[in-house]
Amino acid sequence: MKATLMIGANSAIAIAASRRLIAQGQRVISISRCPPPLTDLHHYNCDYSDESIMDCCLKISKLGITLNRIFHFNGMLHQGNHGPEKQLSQCQRDWFNQCMSINAFQPLMWLQQLQPLCHPAHACVFYALSARLASISDNQLGGWYSYRASKAALNMLMKTAAIEVARRQPKLGIVLWHPGTTDSPLSRPFQTNVAKDKLFTPAFSASQLLKLAETSLQQLTQGEWPTGQAQFIDWQGEPISW
Repeated sequence: MKATLMIGANSAIAIAASRRLIAQGQRVISISRCPPPLTDLHHYNCDYSDESIMDCCLKISKLGITLNRIFHFNGMLHQGNHGPEKQLSQCQRDWFNQCMSINAFQPLMWLQQLQPLCHPAHACVFYALSARLASISDNQLGGWYSYRASKAALNMLMKTAAIEVARRQPKLGIVLWHPGTTDSPLSRPFQTNVAKDKLFTPAFSASQLLKLAETSLQQLTQGEWPTGQAQFIDWQGEPISW
């Protein structure tokens, strides 16, 4: 049986996407610190330590399922009194390291542990939430040092992993996805200057994500995926400059 894995399953987009997939009769495995407010999920609690990530993946390996969609929704933009640095003088080592750990290394750790579970004969896509702010060539405004750097690092890590993965599992595709500004706790402090038609509902973002994932699966199945290449795309499926 094929299944979709939702990592960070309590995020607004993850809940909306899970709800849609469940309504379609598809199997969803969820991972988060506590269960999301949905039924018909196969859920594992995870504190996102290396040990907890490995334990979850070991349990998934024993389910006898084939993963065809893996979505990583976890990320950190602000926490408590900390937020994106608008000025160089606001940069702090501890906050920088925390952003790097959560936004860059954690998705890589999940890919490391899940890659052996993806069947080499079946198409599977790994989508990790990135951001247009990660684009080095598109950076015209500056600021947001730790967030920009951590998402740019995520992009480089996944772009590098895609080259290696292609040698062993050519049907495993890696995508860095910019969802646009979605109405969620992550973006709420920064919505003031967002036009109404550019502030998306979680249901809309989830719908776009699932459409793009289906296109990715078709490309992998039909041999149309660029060998050894990760994709960096926005919510419309349009490429973003690295």
